[in-house]
Amino acid sequence: MQPVPVTMKMIAHQSGVSRPAVSMILNGKADHLRADTRKRVLAVARQLGYRPNGAALAIKHGRFGSIALLLSTQPFRSELPAGLLAGIDEELHARDLSLTLARLPDERLTDPNFVPRILREYVCDGLLINYFDKIPPEMEQLIEASKLPKIWINRQCDHDCVFPDDIGAGRDATQRLLAMGHHRIAFTMQSNSTHYSVAHRYEGYCQAMRHAGHDPFPMLAQDGGIPLGQRVAAARQWLDTPDRPTAVVVYGNQEAMNFVTAATSLGLSLGRDLSMVTFSEHQTLLADLWLDTQLIPENKIGHQAVQLLEQRIAQGNQPLDAIAIPFEFIAGQSCHSPHH
Repeated sequence: MQPVPVTMKMIAHQSGVSRPAVSMILNGKADHLRADTRKRVLAVARQLGYRPNGAALAIKHGRFGSIALLLSTQPFRSELPAGLLAGIDEELHARDLSLTLARLPDERLTDPNFVPRILREYVCDGLLINYFDKIPPEMEQLIEASKLPKIWINRQCDHDCVFPDDIGAGRDATQRLLAMGHHRIAFTMQSNSTHYSVAHRYEGYCQAMRHAGHDPFPMLAQDGGIPLGQRVAAARQWLDTPDRPTAVVVYGNQEAMNFVTAATSLGLSLGRDLSMVTFSEHQTLLADLWLDTQLIPENKIGHQAVQLLEQRIAQGNQPLDAIAIPFEFIAGQSCHSPHH
């Protein structure tokens, strides 16, 4: 049998006060009532196991008190780093809001009769959309048709989005190497990712190189990527030249590992013979050295996304400016002067 819901009327009867007084006490609006009365009502409510009716509160306040995080069922389209989820959760907790996870099955988005519940019913106040690569047009159409307030995460749009400042991070990483005296600095991305961050980090690198009066290296394998099993050999070929780079800005830790493996096979030492800066959610230990790292600001993005969505909900149809969150640089042991 389902337990009988505890009502304010039951609490009022057992505590010996009126129902309006119980309502004011349970809603934190009873400072004018005696302290012993408030304590007695709260004690009875705890004893009976009272919980507010979320549906009734939603009708009363016009808010569900819940935010939905929209994801893809394909991992490469919706990565959810721990730092991002923690930032979202921390900001929601500070605002006494709950989180609903909704994963859209990409293979069903082409079905004209398929509309996921999160988009066909009012069950949340707004959407955080963590769906950033190869976004199906059908999904965007469903989101727009829902008319729900939304904020895109890790996707660059004209408005209503928050993303890491990859251009600034690429520029800063390169400037740090230039300041150490490096001139032959390369940028590498070896996979076939189509995410905008690849082009943005490379653009930041190019800006710094040109500002310093140096020609940027062409991005290694910028078209189509390098097949698995051939990436270490490609890095080795790049490093095994008389005018090889003395420093490299790598897109991520996988490229860092490939280049360190290639350098080691050539008798080159990380830090001493080849300096390196990478991008990652956390600092990485590689070849017994901590890598100099541009930390992706996942936690700050999570906080900012919730703040923007709450603002979007309050403002109605007024779009909000896009926000780029700067990276944090963490010094390691993988960068030294070329004359070190």
